[in-house]
Amino acid sequence: MEYVAKISELTILVRTQSETTQKHIEHLGGEPTADPQIWRIYARTEIEQAKQLESLRDHGLAFGGGWGWEPAGVVEWLRSRGLFHGPFEEVVWLGDGKTSRTVHPE
Repeated sequence: MEYVAKISELTILVRTQSETTQKHIEHLGGEPTADPQIWRIYARTEIEQAKQLESLRDHGLAFGGGWGWEPAGVVEWLRSRGLFHGPFEEVVWLGDGKTSRTVHPE
């Protein structure tokens, strides 16, 4: 499963093994980390980061959810400030490899 795993400051971490998604991340200025399944994207501003997140959403990625300041919560916060536009999908892990997905409408 590929998804936005973490958003902190002006950094986005994406878990993916898809070459198509990796090429998309490279197009956004991203690069692989020491873990070949984790890719990092840097932004210069919150506005640029929000556009990167929208592009990842448009590419079909969900945003990790759950407790704390998870990516889905960051996206909701950016949306409340008018920086992220449109719906997005949140994925939450339930245990035993099971997930729950929720679409957050616009």
